[in-house]
Amino acid sequence: REGAGGAASTSGRPQVGPRRPDEQERRDQQEQQNAESARILREEMEKDRLWRQRVLHGVALPERLKKYHKAWDTLDKKASGEKRTENAVQSEDLLGYSDIPWIPASANAAEDEKGGTKEGARSEYTEAWIAEFLLSGFVSTAGDDDKSKAKLLRVEVLRWHPDKFIQRLGGRIKETESSRIMERVNQLSSLIHNVYTSLKR
Repeated sequence: REGAGGAASTSGRPQVGPRRPDEQERRDQQEQQNAESARILREEMEKDRLWRQRVLHGVALPERLKKYHKAWDTLDKKASGEKRTENAVQSEDLLGYSDIPWIPASANAAEDEKGGTKEGARSEYTEAWIAEFLLSGFVSTAGDDDKSKAKLLRVEVLRWHPDKFIQRLGGRIKETESSRIMERVNQLSSLIHNVYTSLKR
């Protein structure tokens, strides 16, 4: 009786064997679907956040872009004038971090007159935002839009290239803030270059 009972108990246990291939395949497919759904959700959330940012702050991107370009024009004219007259840059005229006309960061629309952003916004840059901001004034034509956009972005590629940036403003930057400024310049240069090359493919 005990033997029979023991045999019955043993036979009643679930038999755990190797996972069947079709079950593993279903699990893999489900994981892929979950990953794809998560990616799409992130993209839609980013689009929604950018839209809300524009609406909440009530500042059209083309207007912010104009302020950005105007700030650079002013800075370039001043730098060119100093080079022509060969005047030494006075210490009070040296550029600090907040004097650079930065591209506004996507998560922070608070900006100064030069188009800069508050401290701590550097990590908020994304390629999607860089493209949206710098191309916000783009007008579509009957030609190749991507080629035309790449042509516009080439100006920014050169503007933020670290070597070009140093050639243009290196002698006017405060030494105490040079490292901090160049860290952000490198970040922007990389993102802009990625957007630029994606349009040239």
